[in-house]
Amino acid sequence: MSDQPGKNADREQQRKRQKRGDGVEEAFGGPMYDEATARKMLRKVVLLPADSDSDDEDAEEAVIGFDPDDAALDNLYYVDDENDFEGVMITPMIWFAYKGDAKMCRYLISRGASTTKGSEDGAFPLGAAARHGHLEVCKILYANGAQNNIRRTDDSEWTPFHFAAMNDRDQVLRWLTLHGTLCADSSSESVEGDLIYPETSHYPERCRRVNRNIIRDLISPSCVRLVEWAKEVTQTHSALVMFLLGTLPPSPETFQSRTLQCLSGHPGVRKHIADFVGLEVTKGKHLRILRQVVDVLPSSMNYVL
Repeated sequence: MSDQPGKNADREQQRKRQKRGDGVEEAFGGPMYDEATARKMLRKVVLLPADSDSDDEDAEEAVIGFDPDDAALDNLYYVDDENDFEGVMITPMIWFAYKGDAKMCRYLISRGASTTKGSEDGAFPLGAAARHGHLEVCKILYANGAQNNIRRTDDSEWTPFHFAAMNDRDQVLRWLTLHGTLCADSSSESVEGDLIYPETSHYPERCRRVNRNIIRDLISPSCVRLVEWAKEVTQTHSALVMFLLGTLPPSPETFQSRTLQCLSGHPGVRKHIADFVGLEVTKGKHLRILRQVVDVLPSSMNYVL
């Protein structure tokens, strides 16, 4: 019985930390806004009434704010934005992923918001974050339920890879590639070269070829840089393996197996060595994907439509 007051005090302190946004950062991978700040930021977003018509001079004036009291902040809203979402209903998660606000994305997740719910035109949070180069937000979404959105397409058949490549978001492009955006599914390590360009079959036939060529011209430079990076990473890794081979005791029959055992059986040691030599990628699956990128993508980019 004597411990009860102490337990009640601990629970009260925990409730206060959660209200401030403390104590939940570890669960969602980093800092997030406290309740009061998040509610203010939600109300500041400029919204449009659901029946507004931008061509109507008598249309109702814009209203302010997502509703902070939405149960999970998953409702669709018209946002007053003339760039990506004009006339489209989106969720708060899509909006703040588009803005790159990692703290707000974590707050929304803590409220139960979906990291995958899409808009009317098929936009979704991971695609919005990739399009604008918000790598931290991409990682947050991926770690909180959006793993299968790596290869997801919107209504125009564009994936996060296409958005990132189109807008020269090289860091996001590399991260997406390592996580299988160019593979058939999450269990595959085989890169499919035809996935680097979006499907254009939905375009009218008379302009399909022109659109394909325009898209290729816009996406290909990013793909070229991706191949160059993959080649550099895999060559550096091979050089590291050869170095370790040279440091092992001589035993011709077991050189390769012992080296691989050294690299894969002790990830902590491997990570320290990789950090020391500046190796960006150490996971076996990621390296296998990058070797596929080097082997497959150049021929896919040289294919003549």
